[in-house]
Amino acid sequence: MIQRKISPPGKVSLGLNELIQYRELFYFFTWRDIKVKYKQTSLGIVWALLQPLGMMLIFTFLFSKTWKIDTTPVQYPIFVLAGLILWNLFSASVSHAGESMIKNGNIISKIYFPRLVIPCSSVLVAFFDFLMGLLIFIVLEVLINILACADLMNCIISFLFDFFLIYFNCLVLN
Repeated sequence: MIQRKISPPGKVSLGLNELIQYRELFYFFTWRDIKVKYKQTSLGIVWALLQPLGMMLIFTFLFSKTWKIDTTPVQYPIFVLAGLILWNLFSASVSHAGESMIKNGNIISKIYFPRLVIPCSSVLVAFFDFLMGLLIFIVLEVLINILACADLMNCIISFLFDFFLIYFNCLVLN
């Protein structure tokens, strides 16, 4: 009786070269998931813009009155929106990456391709939602700063200060 010992190769690798070779498949899975996600809603791509805006409004109305949180250099709605879009990116990335492996089980068992393509494409779909939320964040930040200050240069400096302050704080806290 012959016994064989199966052992891993000498080093652990993510197979990034293979991911680059299968970049068209990576693009296809990402684009397919984005199309399916927004075709099923009646509002389509507008839903990606309304969702973070609606959550920001709910959080602002509920928590700005009940909890007195001091966000002195930044307006409270901007503060809430910055946290929400980062949290949505993390939450959607983790939950959809796990679901994608189960959802695409038939494809995984039939043909060969790098398995990392499927969860990474789900993370890119979540990143697309993040970009839509970031667009809302930038527009809202510019509007609030233009309404709050009369000098254009002060508005630009205030916008950049708020933007980097919020995202630096969110990255440090997470």
